[in-house]
Amino acid sequence: ELSGKKRVALIQADDRPKLLVNFSDDRASLLKKLEDLKASDVKGDADAALRLAISLFPPEVKKNIIFFTDGAFELSPDSVPAGVKLALSSTDAPCNLGITSLRIRPGTIGGRDYQVLVAVGNFSPQEETFSLKLWLGEKLINEEKLTLPPQKEGQYVYSVKVTSKAILKAELDSYSRDDLTVDNIAYAVFGGPRNLDILLVSHGNLFLETALGAYSGINLYVKNNASTQEILNYDLVIFDGIIPPPLNQGNVVCIGTLPIDLLPKNSGLRVNPVLTEWETDHPLLRFVNLNDTNVLWSIPVPTLPNGEAIVRSTKYPLMQVWQKHNLRLVFIAFDLYYSDFPLQVGFPIFIFNLLQWFHPQVFDPDYYQIQTGEDFPIPSGYERSEVTILNPHRQINKSKIESRPVFWQTKIAGVYRFKGETLFAANLVESQESNLISRVNLSGPVGSIQQQVQSRVITSKFSLYPLLIVISCLFLLIEWYLYHFPLRRNR
Repeated sequence: ELSGKKRVALIQADDRPKLLVNFSDDRASLLKKLEDLKASDVKGDADAALRLAISLFPPEVKKNIIFFTDGAFELSPDSVPAGVKLALSSTDAPCNLGITSLRIRPGTIGGRDYQVLVAVGNFSPQEETFSLKLWLGEKLINEEKLTLPPQKEGQYVYSVKVTSKAILKAELDSYSRDDLTVDNIAYAVFGGPRNLDILLVSHGNLFLETALGAYSGINLYVKNNASTQEILNYDLVIFDGIIPPPLNQGNVVCIGTLPIDLLPKNSGLRVNPVLTEWETDHPLLRFVNLNDTNVLWSIPVPTLPNGEAIVRSTKYPLMQVWQKHNLRLVFIAFDLYYSDFPLQVGFPIFIFNLLQWFHPQVFDPDYYQIQTGEDFPIPSGYERSEVTILNPHRQINKSKIESRPVFWQTKIAGVYRFKGETLFAANLVESQESNLISRVNLSGPVGSIQQQVQSRVITSKFSLYPLLIVISCLFLLIEWYLYHFPLRRNR
């Protein structure tokens, strides 16, 4: 209905808003882009979409932005810029049941007995009855009829035994109207059983041998030396006080030592370094308390280039991580026997975090399921190559893997496959997305956002150029008249 002189830009609003067409008056092209639009199974980001729209306008230009949405998100009226109109398209009483969480936890480390937690939300104005089914592969292993009050979430726990790599599917069957079906199914992928080969290069360390031997899924080997080539034969190599060979790839932990090429010249030792801070949010230090830890001496090594210090003393880091190409290195600057760290409650927790950080696919049961829109790490060995992954719609996605081996085309919920094998599952599982009730006007004062936006006064500077041109033309006209029709004067 716009006039022919109007130009329109189109933005697709999802987790990462995308400019489809910049300002154009080509109606055929605009309509084609609209017809080709497809919904994606990801969380929306209304603020990012509005920021992108605002950025398309030059400064001090009148803006006219129409946001087509169901309004099922929180948006403060104060954050809505002038010139924005919300075109709401939602039913008066949306009804939806959705799976808002699917988590799995092993009964024992290395065991095959799991606890499955399924959270279901009822985002309808009335009580809902539904059937919750669990499938392991093609086999139905559990079915239960449940009831939920309106606007409530329930959590249900089930025991599952898995002996090989398998796909678990949680499915909702609603007995009434359901306005969103993508959140009725969620998947979990169980990795196949695998033992890790770990080499401890040491003259003997009771603390490390005991902590590592506590896990049934580990094959522990102890030697007093290892070559550069030998490192590649193990999933993890720990050098305990023994200088390692030059490192170029592999998963390595150095305790109280470093390769010669990484040690500073004339470094010496620091006596009684004072531990000042540590990164509590780093995966290696999750649930690890270092408050009462004392160290007798440490190697004064500055933070390595592109490294990350996660435990610091007054001058030099006591623990840091370093990644370079195919090498992942954890450096602990002190000998365990010259500290009380192994006597702390957090030491066995740190060892578990260490194993999980190097091999999350073995120790993290949720490793193979992500939320739609998130990146998934590609198996090692495919750097700087093109990988082909089959998405849940059986469509082939090719992704060029650069230095960071991740797959990012995960906007469709379901199971993704790589080389004929199940790779990972992407699920929506988000309460805010399953709640379809329009909430954009709940956080503002009385009146709808549409009324507030439309009643805003848009101020702009008035240009004087047109007025000056008119005045100049009038003076020229007067001068022309006086030249051709001079005034008669009395003599």
